[in-house]
Amino acid sequence: MHPRSEFTKPHRFNHKEWLEQKHDFPIYMQMVYGGIPSAVRYPLREIQDKLCGKIIRGEDTVERLFGSTITYAFALALYEGFERIELFGIELVGSEEWAYQRESLAFWLGKADGMGVAVWMPQTCELLKMPLYAYEEIRRPDGAITVPPEYLHREGIAMPGVGEEFRDIHKGETAVAIGNGLSLNDIPREFLDRYPTFGVNHINLLPFQPTYHIVIDGNILGNLPERVYDAAAGAKIAFLGDQVAGMPIPGAQRLYALPNAFLLGERQFVFPGEKAWTGWTSIYVALKIAYHMGFKTILLVGVDHTLSHFSPDYPVSVRANSLGPVRLAGHSYHFALANEFYGANGRRIINLSAPSDLDEILERGDIKDWL
Repeated sequence: MHPRSEFTKPHRFNHKEWLEQKHDFPIYMQMVYGGIPSAVRYPLREIQDKLCGKIIRGEDTVERLFGSTITYAFALALYEGFERIELFGIELVGSEEWAYQRESLAFWLGKADGMGVAVWMPQTCELLKMPLYAYEEIRRPDGAITVPPEYLHREGIAMPGVGEEFRDIHKGETAVAIGNGLSLNDIPREFLDRYPTFGVNHINLLPFQPTYHIVIDGNILGNLPERVYDAAAGAKIAFLGDQVAGMPIPGAQRLYALPNAFLLGERQFVFPGEKAWTGWTSIYVALKIAYHMGFKTILLVGVDHTLSHFSPDYPVSVRANSLGPVRLAGHSYHFALANEFYGANGRRIINLSAPSDLDEILERGDIKDWL
């Protein structure tokens, strides 16, 4: 949909050369360009006339409702009369650019619903994922997140029948949830050996064997499963994500076959008001599982709220780093949610990690008091 000046630029995937080839499908563009044999003019005016024009700003109809190539494709599908549209790999979380793209896509999703067109998206898709306003989330004047008391004071957070084999098995106890930040190098081993522990992802690089091991990162499960296999196999329970974007993870079969494996999915363990079941961090998942197990106090170490890790050998996700600020904001939101739920039910989350913005959310503690 971009003009010629854009699609003729050098591209690492030889996009211009691909466009210049003849294809057995149309390539919709602003106009039919010479040298692009499969080019078809995108029917923008026709789509606007048929599907837009009912929203008025002042005296003008609002028709500039195309914030991304995705919305052009979605609107075209509605215009051509498709009765079902499926979305894959469309999250639109991250940059400011994606924020306005998300707004325009929300319009077309609503348009489809109003037209009776079925829209399917993977269970883990971030589109239209939000707390039920007033029922599940309230924002206080200071910006903090809270949820109504009747949603906070409840015995369980698990769906019926989920995790019954480890419900309340550590009732009243203290556990340590281990993040993978730089400050983990300063934590005495005798401290980690003293309590039941939740380790995540590549904790084996410390090296350390946690009591419970959690891996929900699709890149690790699908592409680096052998690097976490020993830690998962050595844990009492290995909690493993079972999908990415609603699809099975093909590289994780050996991990899934472990006798101690417990496969995690959306809506199994839920804190009211959460925006993503992962909270965009494995530690949030650890907090939910720990709550279900009955732990009364969770001590956080290595949860530095940065993108740095305790080992130079720690595999780094380029995509995760590119979304760093957004991910950290998501961490803060979900840690605040977990902290409020814990506190409302007489439990505690105590941060023993390096000082960070999380100190505005979580209770600060001193590791000397827990040795």
